[in-house]
Amino acid sequence: MNNTIIKKKICLIGAFGVGKTSLVQRFVYNRFDESYLSTIGVRVAQKDIEAEGEGRTLRMLIWDIEGYEAGNPIVKNYYLGAAGGILVGDVSRPDTFSDLSRLLSQFKTINPQAVTVFAANKIDLIPDISTVSTMLKKTEEDLDSRLFLTSAKDGSNVEQLFFFLNERLNRLS
Repeated sequence: MNNTIIKKKICLIGAFGVGKTSLVQRFVYNRFDESYLSTIGVRVAQKDIEAEGEGRTLRMLIWDIEGYEAGNPIVKNYYLGAAGGILVGDVSRPDTFSDLSRLLSQFKTINPQAVTVFAANKIDLIPDISTVSTMLKKTEEDLDSRLFLTSAKDGSNVEQLFFFLNERLNRLS
């Protein structure tokens, strides 16, 4: 049986240092690097996920976009043609969640049909997640995107995040 490959562009969206690159590294290569190197421009990684019993594969082209700068027109160009977006905030820096609604609006203006999910990353740094749960619930509602509590460091919910997005994208194909 022929296996059809469907390519979908996914953008990771969020502030500098929230762990976008680390999430991609954990998902695609199953690795984590403690050293922080800020992404300049964009890095593209890919991972194929087979749709069981459907004879097709979804190739996720994951665009790791540099942390946003207000009004940066280049970042908007990176969004073009995206089928999905992962909004990323850092639970150890609650201020990183405050601008996600604006970034989502910008992303959806360019890609109105895109599927989005919300990653509250670095949960390994918070001993008691209940301290930020109210803020996370409000952000999840504001973004109208499913929340995943993730840790690129220990791998918590990283696969679940990408597989959920894959499942949603497969329904649209």
